[in-house]
Amino acid sequence: MLNKNVVKRQLKKYVEVCANHEEYQRKIVAIERVVKSEEWKYVIQIMWMIKNEMAIELLESQKFTELPPDEKDKIQTVYSNINEWINFLTSPMQWVRKKGMIQMLTTNLFKGDSQTQP
Repeated sequence: MLNKNVVKRQLKKYVEVCANHEEYQRKIVAIERVVKSEEWKYVIQIMWMIKNEMAIELLESQKFTELPPDEKDKIQTVYSNINEWINFLTSPMQWVRKKGMIQMLTTNLFKGDSQTQP
């Protein structure tokens, strides 16, 4: 059986690494800058098209409706995992806030700033 929470766990681990390692803290901030670029907006459009196609497949496909329950569950799990990755990639900091992990990340970011000040 597929684990439905594997992607969420992986993303949470990444955020934990970012919270505990200065190098990764800078990287997640850099990701946020990239996400705001004009070029990235096009990438986001492509990702949203993929999400829309998955939703249409699940909601309107006669082929999907006729599948056995275990096959439906596998497909829904895969689509859910893809959806979670897309949510993270299109807006990493929003994903972090939504999962309640922003406190952990920002505490360590600002803790590093206060240690460098006299």
